[in-house]
Amino acid sequence: RPQAVAPTHAVAGAANVGACGAAHATTLEALDRRPDARGATTHAVAGACVGAGAAWARFGRRAAMAGAACGAAAAGGARACATALEGAGEEGYEFPRWFPVQIVREEGREDELLARMGRAQRGELSAEDEARTRDAYARWKMRRAGRG
Repeated sequence: RPQAVAPTHAVAGAANVGACGAAHATTLEALDRRPDARGATTHAVAGACVGAGAAWARFGRRAAMAGAACGAAAAGGARACATALEGAGEEGYEFPRWFPVQIVREEGREDELLARMGRAQRGELSAEDEARTRDAYARWKMRRAGRG
């Protein structure tokens, strides 16, 4: 019997996450009209509003304060972590080499790579640069083929 109920719980959980996310985005718009100036504090206030409303709807008025605290902590903490990860070093955040998830960075923009490839085909690059460009182009083509 639990296998029959699992899809229902998954759909209900996804709907709850979507509703809370939409409410959070709407509250952010109502609180602050400058998206570039939104920090962890603005996200925490929006999270408190959404958390209080969700807890009140689910558990009653007595749970609204606890919901506000949980929502503020979750939203503010998530925004603070995202901000820290965005600005970590010049290259951004790097996972340790032993970690199974790695961030794949492009060697450059697509138009620059295509322009370098054109110069390589016309023979305007040194042999070493041409080989490096052809290798980067082949890796780019393989990644692009994997997406489509």
